[in-house]
Amino acid sequence: FKFTLKYSVAFIILIGIWTCIIAFFLQGNHP
Repeated sequence: FKFTLKYSVAFIILIGIWTCIIAFFLQGNHP
């Protein structure tokens, strides 16, 4: 269970980072 929780948290963090990166590029392309 500990490993599953650890990977789940890491996965959520990665999604958050990708969301920020995509939003940043979209803002740059469409100001």
